[in-house]
Amino acid sequence: MQHLKLTLLVVFAVIITGCAGTGSRQVEADYDFPELTNVERFFPSRSFSMSPMNDQVIMLSDTINTKYILVLARPDSAFKFHGGIGIVRRGNDIVAGQTRLYALDTAIKVGIPIRTIYKVDGKEELERVRQMVKDAKAKADAANERN
Repeated sequence: MQHLKLTLLVVFAVIITGCAGTGSRQVEADYDFPELTNVERFFPSRSFSMSPMNDQVIMLSDTINTKYILVLARPDSAFKFHGGIGIVRRGNDIVAGQTRLYALDTAIKVGIPIRTIYKVDGKEELERVRQMVKDAKAKADAANERN
């Protein structure tokens, strides 16, 4: 009995020590772009489509020249696989802080709220936004490699 208590105590100490060493926090990508047009809500056309730019940024194509960049509150690795994207919303508007997106090809469909919505007009601005998103992700990845 004494041997069992000692073994459990040692196992518990090893677990606690292992958990204490995992305190380094991941640097999150900064997708705040003050130079873009920030909108709180918009009413999409009936034929909009969505595609992921990465695991936290979704592009919504509304018309040929109008796109919206939806920055989610947190990343979700399920968006990396380019499956369909589901949307949970009240009414017809898409609203920052209320509308939630989820990957259709996941077992548990947990919606992630949209943190920020940016309106993008034209191909040139869209290409610039794509580069800004890539740069923000690369900067966060480089910071995480140093940790």
